[in-house]
Order: sequence, then C-alpha cells, then structure tokens
Amino acid sequence: MAEEAVFYFDLASPYAYLASTRIEASLGADVRWQPVLVGALHRHYRRVSWGATPQLRRAGIEEIEGRAHAYGLPPIVWPVPYPANSLIAMRAVIWAERQGSGRAFAEAAFAAAFQHGSDLTPRSAVLEVAERCHLDAGELDSALDHAELKQALREVNERAIAQGVYGVPTFDAGGLLWWGDHQLPAAAAALAERLSD
Repeated sequence: MAEEAVFYFDLASPYAYLASTRIEASLGADVRWQPVLVGALHRHYRRVSWGATPQLRRAGIEEIEGRAHAYGLPPIVWPVPYPANSLIAMRAVIWAERQGSGRAFAEAAFAAAFQHGSDLTPRSAVLEVAERCHLDAGELDSALDHAELKQALREVNERAIAQGVYGVPTFDAGGLLWWGDHQLPAAAAALAERLSD
C-alpha cells in the first residue's frame, strides 16, 4: 500500500465523480489522483457494471442522484448512452498528467459527464475537455493513437489490480484500500489515525 493517499478513479463512474468532489476535503490536498480503466477491472474480476444491468440500473441511478443531492451537488445529468466507454478519456487523463494537468482534466471531464450529460466516448468530446483546460487538443489528438500511451494505461491497470484495487472509486489511505464512495469517511479516519501515530 502507498504511504500517500491515493484516489483511484475512472471518468465513466458516477460514484468516482461523487468522491472527486469531496476527496480533497477528506484526504487532503496532496492526495494522488490515479486513473484506472474500470472496464479492465470488470474484465479481470469477471463482473458487469450495474449500469448495464437492467434489474440494478434504476436503483443505482436513484442512489447516485440521492447522494448528489445530500452532498449539495448539482443534479446529475446522465450521459447518453450510460455507461460510457471511457477508454479514450482515460488515455487522455494519462496524457494530461504528463502535462501537469491530470487532476484539472479529470475534474473538467467529470463535470462534463455528470453535470452536463456529455458522452465522453467520442474523441471529439475528450478533445473539448482538453480545450476547456487550456491543453493542446491537437497534441492530445495525435497522442491518443500512440502505442506508448495505450501501453501506459494498460500498465496502470495492471498495477492497480496487483495492488488489490477491485473497483472505483478506491482510496488507498491509512495503509488500507477502501472501495466505494460511501467509504470515503472511513478512509479519511484511517488516514488521520495513521498520520497521528
């Protein structure tokens, strides 16, 4: 486990979006935002997103909308389709990190997806987020096809799985992994206890 607090996220996850709005207040300004492709986690653990499961979808949507309201966030505007394919968007996060803007890009992309209902599956939507963050969209457009960037995302996925990350959001805090938006308070308490030792 990392000594620093780590926030594992995927831009397609509404639970990760909810956590992203509270992560700094809970785990501190130095928390590391770590992109991971939730589809890779689903494949590894042989499971399917609740958003793609008709019998679970309505309850999941209602739960997320209720949490957003309780957290004082704007009403959720769901992308169409949901869940989105986040492969291109997550490659873009890796690229943005290298420009020193990974968190800014992720925050803008989360807002686009869940406050404005933008589908982040198309390349064009991802490039629009880059432009909003004052990043070079043309450079990103070229980089998205580079084998090295694709491999970089595969490697972060493999490392996350090797460390025991099961889903998103996951928080590495206080020497433990905490999976789920609802676990953020527990992760914060564990981190505070660790830091007080």
